[in-house]
Amino acid sequence: MISDFIGPLTWERPLARLAQRHDVIAVELVDRRDLRLPDAGFITIADAETGRRRTVDTGRWEVRAAFAAAADAQRTAIAGAVSRAGAEHLRLSTDQPWVDPLIRFLEQRRRARARGRAVARPAGGLS
Repeated sequence: MISDFIGPLTWERPLARLAQRHDVIAVELVDRRDLRLPDAGFITIADAETGRRRTVDTGRWEVRAAFAAAADAQRTAIAGAVSRAGAEHLRLSTDQPWVDPLIRFLEQRRRARARGRAVARPAGGLS
């Protein structure tokens, strides 16, 4: 399953059902611009799903810190939901090549399975 997983965690239960019968890897695509706001003064942001627009002052450290904390909490919630669903988790960044992290993940997964363990942690170098 490949997604950015942004939004409500309504996919957790269907993912768990899928993982009961199938070998599932949740590939999370992360755009670093969704993790941190630059100090760029006033910007208008829009919710892609609702169209709601809001102007924020990214020059304020409090705004940037709140945004970063919310993004970090979202990444943690996604990792927890994937784990609870029983799927394995690979996190890839949109600004980096994906082939090497994918190969490392699959090789690590193969070795872990050979030892009788599952790989269910985010991989790919993003925190």
